[in-house]
Amino acid sequence: MSLILVLMYVVDSKKNKDIFSPVKLSTLFLFVYNVPFIINYYFDKNIIDSRIDAKVEDLDSTMIIYILYMIFGVFALYLGINFSRKRKMKKINKNRGFHFFNLESEARYLTATILVFSLGLIFYIDFIQSVGGFTFWLNNIANRAAFTTGNGYSTLFISLLPISVYFYIGTFNFKNNMLKKIILISLVLFTFIILTTLGGRKSSLEFVIFCIIIWNYKIGKIKNLKKKILLLSPLAIFYMIAIPILRTSQDIMGYITDIGGFSKEVLSNLTSIITEVSYVGHYLFIINYFDNHEFWLGKTFKDLFFVVIPRSFYPDKPPVDDGVYVKSLVEGMNIAPNAPYTTLYKSSLPPETFGNMYLNFGFIGVLIGMFLLGLIFRQSYEYMIKNEYNLFSILIYANIIISFQLSNLRITQFFSDLLLYMILFSVFFTFKIYKNNNLSQTRY
Repeated sequence: MSLILVLMYVVDSKKNKDIFSPVKLSTLFLFVYNVPFIINYYFDKNIIDSRIDAKVEDLDSTMIIYILYMIFGVFALYLGINFSRKRKMKKINKNRGFHFFNLESEARYLTATILVFSLGLIFYIDFIQSVGGFTFWLNNIANRAAFTTGNGYSTLFISLLPISVYFYIGTFNFKNNMLKKIILISLVLFTFIILTTLGGRKSSLEFVIFCIIIWNYKIGKIKNLKKKILLLSPLAIFYMIAIPILRTSQDIMGYITDIGGFSKEVLSNLTSIITEVSYVGHYLFIINYFDNHEFWLGKTFKDLFFVVIPRSFYPDKPPVDDGVYVKSLVEGMNIAPNAPYTTLYKSSLPPETFGNMYLNFGFIGVLIGMFLLGLIFRQSYEYMIKNEYNLFSILIYANIIISFQLSNLRITQFFSDLLLYMILFSVFFTFKIYKNNNLSQTRY
């Protein structure tokens, strides 16, 4: 598998010098999420969670099956990404179709930055107060899932904070000086810390990656980017190991006051990063379980129809995160799709595209799902190019290539972000739909 992923990366590098192209990023993520885990598995079987190990009949055989399925899935993804490559690329004709971005100016970017940042900060403060205050939140951050359940709209609006930073990056198109760079670094650090205090790591790291991608496409290519990423990688690894230790600790302040001791504990857990970022264990369970049970034939996707309904109005609302079903099965619960969240295990093992398509449709579903995912990656990339790398199109591409998967949780997250982007860009930069060639238009 590693050879295939490396080969795809090299071949794409000869055709496309863009370091953030769909093939490069998707193969890089697939490599990181799969190869280290699989290699480590053959040296240490204990890398598999004991609950999954107890339920998978033959781990070695299932691992081989998974590798074969994923190899075919990677080819399907590659076909999807390259499906429309030969089509002639043209810029958006602004006299027809959709145009989500207009009236760009430094003043509008600054106004958007200040107002959106303030609003996001207000929602963050309100959320912290609603869960009992900052100290109480930090002491109970290990149970953050229980606190965030039912607060989906609040956590959505906290995402205004990183969006405000993306707006500020847009101001560099008009003026670029050292003072602005200092302000940007301060905003990035502050927002990174805020996202970290929410207990997750993924959103914080994705925020930094978004900033890099936006700067690279909108402001200018970052020099020696590969070398800079390699230099930052150890810090990212340290961060990813450190956060779970902190959020499960009963003495966070003790760690903060003893940096040396904390650093040693992080280093002693270095191999844990392999299991932390990989879902291979989840996939092994899904393959084994659904090879012995009936596939769900798309029933999990029905949950999407209930996403917008607040749980307070509909207590029997099924989970937004389909990984809750997988976790419930691992815990030995007898469950079925569309079950109320209250009857399921209150944790998740995200299935992503591979797992969700397999538990619904089997191996054929994996091939179709990976092909569709590649097609979506490619279409979002072309949309960004056709729109001349405006901020809206860059955000759509970054969101899709980094986070999007064919699972309920990722689909919901994407469309929530998309709606938020559309509202914000409509307010600050106008949103137009050009109906035909005679410049008839509707403005919002």
